[in-house]
Amino acid sequence: MVMSGKATTSPAGTTKTGGRRQGWNTTDAGDVSSSIGQAHVSQGGRMLDQVLFALANGLATGMAVFLVAAGVTLIFGLLRILNFAQGSFFMLGAYVAFSIMGPSASSIWVFLLAALVSGVVVAVLGLVTDMVVFRRLRNYDEAYTLIATFALMMLLDGLIKLIWGLNY
Repeated sequence: MVMSGKATTSPAGTTKTGGRRQGWNTTDAGDVSSSIGQAHVSQGGRMLDQVLFALANGLATGMAVFLVAAGVTLIFGLLRILNFAQGSFFMLGAYVAFSIMGPSASSIWVFLLAALVSGVVVAVLGLVTDMVVFRRLRNYDEAYTLIATFALMMLLDGLIKLIWGLNY
């Protein structure tokens, strides 16, 4: 369809004036290539963000696993007690902190408060466990402490499910 300076209607119902469609952004080839370049850069930035996010999550998870593993190693190395309930203590502290803080901390002070309170709760539970369970089993074979800490782990897991539920 050859266009002159007057307005015509195309079969699709769009109005054309002088070879340009009204209401549409028209670009030349330079504009198209620059917009493709910008899309490529923004995709590369998004990919870099995802890689950095995955790296930060991996480091945070690795630090949490290291804390539990270092605690088990320290307790077993010094006291000769293989504590299966170490992970349950860590889980209890995480649940207490999450209950105080919620899904996202509103400020750094709320985060620090949650970390301190959960640390105190786990420390008190550790002292009670030492007085009630471990002091009684110090002179017995290591297999008995292994069974006792496994029972403690099951008890703590059940208590956490009872307090916070299965879908918390």
